Amino acid sequence: MDPQVREAKRALRRELRERAPDAKALARESAEVTALIAGWEVFRRADVIAAYLPLPGETDITPLLRQILAEGRTLALPRTARDLSMTFHRAGALEALDRDAWGIPAPPADSPPIPAEEIRLMLTPLTAVDARGFRLGKGGGCYDRYLAEHPGLRAVTLGVARRGQWVPRVPAGAWDMPLRWATDPASGVIRGFAPGTRLEEETF
Repeated sequence: MDPQVREAKRALRRELRERAPDAKALARESAEVTALIAGWEVFRRADVIAAYLPLPGETDITPLLRQILAEGRTLALPRTARDLSMTFHRAGALEALDRDAWGIPAPPADSPPIPAEEIRLMLTPLTAVDARGFRLGKGGGCYDRYLAEHPGLRAVTLGVARRGQWVPRVPAGAWDMPLRWATDPASGVIRGFAPGTRLEEETF
């Protein structure tokens, strides 16, 4: 990674940590975002959804995870290896999770893997996003690597962004993979990034 890009990303993460919402505000903003996603046509019709279990400070999408399971759809959650490679596995009850190599809650290692080509919607955590669709993660590069390793991925990638996570510009290099959509709660919409992106073009 270009040293200047790396340092710019670190600086932006520090800035966002300093103005992170408290627990009460985080819960309120998470509810705002999950309501946007729950009402989105792409979410409603996707039968295989890759998502994440929120870490401290991340937008809590647990109600959506429970909704997916309750409706009998396939929920895929990530397992991250020590080398930061990531795979998605079918999740059952959220109360029956294991932990991955980093101690993060994840489906058990023997749970069925979900091939990338079967995923229809990917809910992606982030620290920041900009109007080009570039996201800033926690620094491991797990999602960028996963997307780069699966160039034929059909999944709609949706960045799960709160109001305070939209920034003028995310530092990005040639290896960074832009999202196709992100939640924009300040505008009350889910914003598409690709030129001419139209909801009806997101077919499964």
